Amino acid sequence: METRVNLIDGVRTDQTDLDKIIAREKKRRQKKILRRTGKILTFIFIAWLIFASNTISSRNAMLSNLGRLSFWEGVARIVTEKDKILQGETENQINILILGMGGAEHEGPYLTDTIILAGLKPDQKKLALLSIPRDLYVPIPEYGWNKINAANSLGITDAGDGGKLASKVISSILNIPIHYWVKIDFNLFRKLIDEIGGIDLEVERGFVDYQFPGLGFTYRVVSFNKGLQWMDGQRALEFARSRHGTAGEGSDFARCRRQQKILLAVKEKIEGQNLLASPKKLWRIYNLISENLSSNLDFSEALRLAKLLPHVEESEINLAVFDTSPQGLLEAEIGFDGAYLLRPKSGNFTEMAEVAHNFFAGKSELSGFGYLKRASGGLPAQADQSLEESRAPRAKLLILNGTWIKNLAKNWSEILEKDDFEVIQIGNGPERNLPKTIIYTRDPNAYKKELSSLKEKLEAEISQDLPEELKNIFETSGADFLIVLGENSI
Repeated sequence: METRVNLIDGVRTDQTDLDKIIAREKKRRQKKILRRTGKILTFIFIAWLIFASNTISSRNAMLSNLGRLSFWEGVARIVTEKDKILQGETENQINILILGMGGAEHEGPYLTDTIILAGLKPDQKKLALLSIPRDLYVPIPEYGWNKINAANSLGITDAGDGGKLASKVISSILNIPIHYWVKIDFNLFRKLIDEIGGIDLEVERGFVDYQFPGLGFTYRVVSFNKGLQWMDGQRALEFARSRHGTAGEGSDFARCRRQQKILLAVKEKIEGQNLLASPKKLWRIYNLISENLSSNLDFSEALRLAKLLPHVEESEINLAVFDTSPQGLLEAEIGFDGAYLLRPKSGNFTEMAEVAHNFFAGKSELSGFGYLKRASGGLPAQADQSLEESRAPRAKLLILNGTWIKNLAKNWSEILEKDDFEVIQIGNGPERNLPKTIIYTRDPNAYKKELSSLKEKLEAEISQDLPEELKNIFETSGADFLIVLGENSI
């Protein structure tokens, strides 16, 4: 048997023993690398999940570059890469724009369905998430006034960088610097949940959404029963995206609560799994992220962010929404083309910018939000009250478009749902040149306050003389009021 002499301590070692020692040391180092890699990949994964609701974009600096590497080349980069100070970190305020969108398989693939501005204070280990509604009407440089959800799409089409243009627009209206942007698509959200084996969620209130987006600009119905239930990726995506649910689940307030529940459930599921024991699963997660997420973060910055975010406790995550509630800063209207728009009640963005600054500064006394979760835990009194009010029976509406203006019934349904009506069905009326809106009612003494509000808002006539062609649809719908929109509602 071949032997070798250890020249340092003069001990002879059999080649077989030496091979065993080398193999053992190699295995120990591989385990150490995999352990470090697994932790960092998991941190990155959880970090993005804290933000993500829906999204996608063009390939960019951080994960697109990583995506060109093999898995183990990527591992080597993660292990050897040094931390890089983030923009805003020396000021203890790192602002990141999170954009969510459908992606290539969906209608309007680059329109951002979700827009969240995240502010991280690393010294205090606090995270603030401010949701900005996609229908906010804003000035977009070189394009004029448009919905804010179009900024990313316009940027991609003309310059290939939608995140940069969206950041510029939001930074301008809120007067807040935006250091980074991140975009994720529906596929990542759905596939990651499937990859971890689905999630268990407690549905607080059962609801039905008759206007959930379907293929080819159509609608389909989704529903959820109350109680604890398991959801796969597709089901969880529907739960997160639903915007027109009954039983008080048609508001931005309710939608944000559902999204937050999902993210926490995903985080708990990941933490309960031993990903290090499944290199294949780690590899699949790695590929999912590299294929479906883009950002202007470079690799070192992404690692630094991934290390900072896990230190934020759930109790230190504050979430707020700009909305049209009585205490909110926005109001809804229908544009000249029949589009649903949101504008500041004050007529400009000054008040919104001031409220946003106060929110990110962590001030305890805040107003201007429809929903606010403070670091002290729980909801403020105004949110608790709104939640209780949303459980009360609401007037049910059937809305038909009596004009040739596209999406008029859909846009008015969104406005009226914000006013706490329950829209159970929309469609086109038998007459398409109706000059004035008509509200048909079964009982003029029922929901008197709501009927008066509808009449004023829609400048409508009230009638009980229902045309024959509308009787069947009204009787079978279960609605309290049938609204046929006329040209005066544009």
